Amino acid sequence: MNNLILIYLHVVIKLNILNNLIIRLNKMYFLRCISKRYSIWLGILLVAKVVGITAVYAKPVVFDVRSYDHGEFTRFVIDLSEKVEHKKIHHFIDPYRIVIDLPALNWQAPLKRESKKEGLIASFRHGLFNADTYRVVIDLESPAVVKDELMSPREEGKLYRLVVDLIPSSRRAMLSSRKMEPIINQMNTSRPFKTIKFAAPGRKPQFVDVHKDVKKIVVVIDPGHGGIDPGATTSSGLLEKKIVLLAAKFIKSAFERTGRHQVYLTREKDKFVRLRKRFKIAQNKRAGVFLSLHADSIKSKKIGGMSLYTLSNKASSREAARLAKKENEFELRAGYAFDDVPETETLIQNMLLEKAKDGFKMAQMDEIKESKHLAEELNNELRKIGKMLPNSLRSAGFAVLKSPDHPSVLIELGFLSNPKDVRNLQSKSHLQRIASAIVKAVEGFCSRNSNPCTPTFHVRRN
Repeated sequence: MNNLILIYLHVVIKLNILNNLIIRLNKMYFLRCISKRYSIWLGILLVAKVVGITAVYAKPVVFDVRSYDHGEFTRFVIDLSEKVEHKKIHHFIDPYRIVIDLPALNWQAPLKRESKKEGLIASFRHGLFNADTYRVVIDLESPAVVKDELMSPREEGKLYRLVVDLIPSSRRAMLSSRKMEPIINQMNTSRPFKTIKFAAPGRKPQFVDVHKDVKKIVVVIDPGHGGIDPGATTSSGLLEKKIVLLAAKFIKSAFERTGRHQVYLTREKDKFVRLRKRFKIAQNKRAGVFLSLHADSIKSKKIGGMSLYTLSNKASSREAARLAKKENEFELRAGYAFDDVPETETLIQNMLLEKAKDGFKMAQMDEIKESKHLAEELNNELRKIGKMLPNSLRSAGFAVLKSPDHPSVLIELGFLSNPKDVRNLQSKSHLQRIASAIVKAVEGFCSRNSNPCTPTFHVRRN
């Protein structure tokens, strides 16, 4: 009961519920003529609020996170409403990071803590990893390992604390850490190395029957990032993963209003989806078009505007290469090793990348051509409703675009580092204009004589 009261008080303070209630009561002159009847109603309102908050916070709540540099070690502390047992703690390299897997949580800690450097900790991020796991990823300034970890019991008037102490280490020590065993054991030397496989082209994307003479084209929209992977962020706390999910829902609604499209999202909420699973969803849905939504962020606040990317083996510019590298590495930052291959085997990683290039050359050239045509249609329509970057048609090796089954385009909706773009991306009317332009472009593309939204696949050669 005491624990429940403690949670309630924290939430009430956070949401300013009592403050807002008093203001409203003052406006209605309830406080000037309060009576027994009003006291009863006030009690009912507060009880209802407690019940509602209890339902929302049925999961353990994280109220605060902080870190301390103690010289010889760096301490990372998570304040919790109740005792939890962490599932696993992993050490990763390239980049150096420590991953803490916890049970599903309700995260209410202040956002400003996440970018604060302290000792060995460069920054950290967090998010729902899967239905049962909440992941915290600590980015390190240099190699480090976990020295101690403990769940501090709750003291009178205080919260439970998960305490993790980090000490300086070396790359070799991180690799030899006992906590790396589950990752190292993914390599079984008694069997051939696992290789990157490109899924065989599926059958022709099927139309969805609506009426006897009317067919719907399947469109899959991919809101980038999600869950543990926030994407680009701003100092004010705006997250790319939330912006692109909102935009995806606007675009989905615009397509559905035409009555001519069946639309799917690769994620409907704030959850993490692996890159290859994203285009696999499109394959399974027999997509005619695949659109991946993103928003960039750079140091300069002056640069702004939209841009379009298609797949290529060689980046069209340094900027395109930078962006593709950043997007592809977010999966590593979320706590995944390179395609489930031990990070110790850098030689194998290079071999697999070369193998991927071979698969790229054989399976994807036809769809790349169609993707470029789709990007041109999108460029023509988006240019009418907003600013585009110079040379807005670009290309690079984006992992999410590598399906050989459908035209695929990555749309950068703007820059979270540019104030005007941020205002636009938070504007309902601007998102509606973007959605309408995308629908018009896709319909123009799909109406071409070559019927590009129902491509005929070639037999794959080995």
